Amino acid sequence: MLKENIFTFPVSVGSYQQFIDQIFHLSEHQDSSYVCFANVHMVVEGYNDPAFNAVVREADIVTPDGQPVALFLRLFKKINQVRVAGLDVFPDLLKEAQARGKSIYFYGTTDDVLAKIEEKARREYPELNICGLYSPPFRKLSDEEEEATIRMINDARPDLVFVALGCPKQENWMAQHKGKVKGCMLGLGHAFKVYAGVSTRSPQWMQKLSLEWAYRLYQEPGRLWKRYFYTNSFFLFLTAKYALFHRLSSPGTQKSRTIFKCDYHIVWVPLPRFRLLSESMADTFQHEINEVCRRKACSLKALEIHDDFIHFKVSIPPKIAVANLIETLKSEVTVNLFKNNPRLKTGYSGKDFWTSSNFISTDELTEAVIKRYVKFQET
Repeated sequence: MLKENIFTFPVSVGSYQQFIDQIFHLSEHQDSSYVCFANVHMVVEGYNDPAFNAVVREADIVTPDGQPVALFLRLFKKINQVRVAGLDVFPDLLKEAQARGKSIYFYGTTDDVLAKIEEKARREYPELNICGLYSPPFRKLSDEEEEATIRMINDARPDLVFVALGCPKQENWMAQHKGKVKGCMLGLGHAFKVYAGVSTRSPQWMQKLSLEWAYRLYQEPGRLWKRYFYTNSFFLFLTAKYALFHRLSSPGTQKSRTIFKCDYHIVWVPLPRFRLLSESMADTFQHEINEVCRRKACSLKALEIHDDFIHFKVSIPPKIAVANLIETLKSEVTVNLFKNNPRLKTGYSGKDFWTSSNFISTDELTEAVIKRYVKFQET
């Protein structure tokens, strides 16, 4: 992915779905890789510490996790960048991992938090392959313990390794273990506690106003007040200084760049016991899919309803994940389908009307490829 510098700190740019796609691409095409989620605290740490800056520069992806980071890219780099927060990406990656048949491993935090995460993930994503979880001791591991930990993770053969050790410890750990731990490592920190329900997330209005830090400060004032007082103030100082030089060196206006629009082909298959071919049902599907895409600000380019699958091409805006679009479609389309065809309710319940997987591709799909996929689903 392309990267832009914020001061001396590199941040990847792209749409929300492109980050999701690229993370899975790393898991499939690189033996070992890691992803950082950059907020204001991390940017300031990288600015003041050259060694930590080098750790982040070596990361395969650095998402604009904090709202101020995404805002900086929009204001000064003229890139229509959305926020790609670990708190949002974490559950979406679990959802996508289930759909794509990928295995995941949880490393870090406490046994209690890991138990809550596992219980919730297995409830929400029953077909998700959780191949392991481990809470390391809160001390420096010996060389023998390090080797045993690496061996334990690799023996589980995860595609994604979610790491929660806190910043900058988790970023340093991932950098030190690149080439040793097989899979794509992701430093998600606080997202573990939020997903587990141990900690709560700030309201939407605070997120939009870049005030999520204030909510966390309210939750943990003793631990976080020094960090936020210094890092937030220093980030504002660096931004003001950058803005001054930016204005002096780049007079005039520069048009914002939108470089992230992506078209996806989606093949959506019902349970094999049922066939879609019915004029009234096809009308319901067409109307509901159009309506959901319109509300989600997606542009529906093409739609084909066959007797055993639906194939459509849709343009996804920067803020939307394909998995979320499909979940909405499954829920809302099925409700209206049952309403118009009461007899279908027998033996089906909500989203169970559909097979668990969806074939998503950015490439042109031939009819032969789609039929092979549908046949695979039915077996």
